[in-house]
Amino acid sequence: MQLSIIETIHEMRICDKNEVAQFIAKSVDNPKEVLFVCVSINSWIACNKLQGNVIIPLNKISALVAGSIKRQL
Repeated sequence: MQLSIIETIHEMRICDKNEVAQFIAKSVDNPKEVLFVCVSINSWIACNKLQGNVIIPLNKISALVAGSIKRQL
Protein backbone atom coordinates (compact mmCIF):
# COMPACT_ATOMS: atom_id res chain seq x y z
CA MET A 1 0.00 0.00 0.00
CA GLN A 2 2.80 2.44 0.89
CA LEU A 3 4.44 1.93 -2.50
CA SER A 4 1.16 2.77 -4.25
CA ILE A 5 0.92 5.98 -2.26
CA ILE A 6 4.48 6.87 -3.26
CA GLU A 7 3.53 6.33 -6.91
CA THR A 8 0.53 8.60 -6.55
CA ILE A 9 2.40 11.37 -4.76
CA HIS A 10 5.22 11.45 -7.30
CA GLU A 11 3.01 10.71 -10.33
CA MET A 12 5.26 7.85 -11.36
CA ARG A 13 5.19 4.06 -11.59
CA ILE A 14 7.41 1.62 -9.71
CA CYS A 15 7.81 -1.13 -12.32
CA ASP A 16 9.15 -3.69 -9.85
CA LYS A 17 6.69 -2.84 -7.08
CA ASN A 18 5.73 -6.46 -6.35
CA GLU A 19 9.36 -7.55 -6.10
CA VAL A 20 10.19 -4.60 -3.85
CA ALA A 21 7.20 -5.31 -1.60
CA GLN A 22 8.10 -9.01 -1.36
CA PHE A 23 11.73 -8.23 -0.53
CA ILE A 24 10.69 -5.81 2.22
CA ALA A 25 8.13 -8.27 3.60
CA LYS A 26 10.71 -11.08 3.74
CA SER A 27 13.39 -8.87 5.28
CA VAL A 28 11.49 -6.86 7.88
CA ASP A 29 8.93 -8.18 10.34
CA ASN A 30 8.14 -5.04 12.31
CA PRO A 31 5.44 -2.78 10.77
CA LYS A 32 7.28 0.33 11.98
CA GLU A 33 10.42 -0.80 10.16
CA VAL A 34 8.40 -1.45 6.99
CA LEU A 35 7.18 2.13 7.22
CA PHE A 36 10.74 3.37 7.80
CA VAL A 37 11.93 1.56 4.64
CA CYS A 38 9.01 2.98 2.62
CA VAL A 39 9.72 6.51 3.87
CA SER A 40 13.34 5.99 2.85
CA ILE A 41 12.24 4.86 -0.62
CA ASN A 42 10.03 7.95 -0.87
CA SER A 43 12.95 10.19 0.08
CA TRP A 44 15.25 8.48 -2.42
CA ILE A 45 12.71 8.98 -5.21
CA ALA A 46 12.14 12.62 -4.26
CA CYS A 47 15.84 13.47 -3.91
CA ASN A 48 16.64 11.91 -7.27
CA LYS A 49 13.57 13.51 -8.91
CA LEU A 50 12.60 10.20 -10.46
CA GLN A 51 9.68 10.25 -12.87
CA GLY A 52 7.92 7.98 -15.31
CA ASN A 53 8.60 4.26 -15.02
CA VAL A 54 11.11 3.56 -12.26
CA ILE A 55 12.89 0.37 -11.29
CA ILE A 56 14.24 0.45 -7.75
CA PRO A 57 17.52 -1.50 -7.73
CA LEU A 58 17.59 -4.44 -5.34
CA ASN A 59 20.86 -3.20 -3.87
CA LYS A 60 19.13 0.10 -2.95
CA ILE A 61 16.29 -1.73 -1.20
CA SER A 62 18.79 -4.00 0.53
CA ALA A 63 20.73 -0.97 1.81
CA LEU A 64 17.56 0.68 3.09
CA VAL A 65 16.50 -2.52 4.86
CA ALA A 66 19.99 -2.87 6.37
CA GLY A 67 19.77 0.71 7.61
CA SER A 68 16.42 -0.06 9.16
CA ILE A 69 17.79 -3.13 10.93
CA LYS A 70 20.82 -1.16 12.17
CA ARG A 71 18.45 1.42 13.59
CA GLN A 72 16.93 -1.26 15.83
CA LEU A 73 20.26 -2.10 17.45
